[in-house]
Amino acid sequence: MKKIILLLFVALLGFASCSNKQFPQSGTSIGYSQLQEMTTKGKLNLIDVRTEGEYKSGHIPGATHIDVLQEASFLQQIQQLDQSKSYVLICQSGRRSKTAMRLMQEKGFKKVVDLDGGMNGWKGNTEK
Repeated sequence: MKKIILLLFVALLGFASCSNKQFPQSGTSIGYSQLQEMTTKGKLNLIDVRTEGEYKSGHIPGATHIDVLQEASFLQQIQQLDQSKSYVLICQSGRRSKTAMRLMQEKGFKKVVDLDGGMNGWKGNTEK
């Protein structure tokens, strides 16, 4: 009987933890597999912060382009975004996305992460 109760408790705990999966802690980096898992669970707001040429050479499908190197334009464009939504930032290697993440957090965004390794670590499909 104790084994059954223990198994039920473990199963219930497992279900509770699955249903409480949330967006990763803001300001952190996520890996390719975590991004893949998140994309299967719903629509993500992907922002590619590379230059226009880099973006046009190939980007993750569905990613919006906002070049962080054009800082004034970047800040203006992010003001149009819904701060209550979750955002994943992508650059080539992970450096510029960290800069973009910091800028967005300074402007009040609470759910912002970046792709660890950027496009260099991306193993999925791209579009031009």
